[in-house]
Amino acid sequence: MAKFIKHLAVARKDKLGLELFNSRDLWRRCWQNEDLLDDASRRFMLDVLARIPGSSSVEPPPIGFLEKVATKFFTKEASAKAGPDQVLTNVKTIRDVLTTVLQMEWD
Repeated sequence: MAKFIKHLAVARKDKLGLELFNSRDLWRRCWQNEDLLDDASRRFMLDVLARIPGSSSVEPPPIGFLEKVATKFFTKEASAKAGPDQVLTNVKTIRDVLTTVLQMEWD
């Protein structure tokens, strides 16, 4: 799963929706089994989710799994004593995730 997530993290945004749609079962399993993944993979999952084009047919992850990943992400980042630039990047990532998920749910 971690290899799949890393592949998605570098995928072009215009191809991301199609790749996720074609691999939707694996994408869902990544969220369902997030406790088996490392911190970097969880961060990549959030980055990928934030980059999904609004026009894609990908379903958002279940809110409970999204909450778990986001909580672990913030806990890890808070303990890392990140500088102001990293904090701003983290907040932007979560804002983009929320925007994407709201758009998916709205559609």
